Amino acid sequence: MRTISAGMDRRRAVPRGEIHADIGRELSIGMSTATFHLGSLITRLVARNRVEVAVRAHETGRVT
Repeated sequence: MRTISAGMDRRRAVPRGEIHADIGRELSIGMSTATFHLGSLITRLVARNRVEVAVRAHETGRVT
C-alpha cells in the first residue's frame, strides 16, 4: 500500500509547489527518486509540465 499512498502524496505535493528535494524528504525517498516518479506522473497524465499536473489536480478536486 505504500506505493498507492506515495502516489497520492506526490500528486498533492506538486500543486503545493514543492521542489523535488522537499517531496523526497516528505516521502522518505531520494531527490532523484522523487524526480523519476514526478516524471512518470507527468507522462501518465500526458501533461507538458508540473503546472499542468497541478491544474488537473485542482480541476478534479484531488487538491483544494
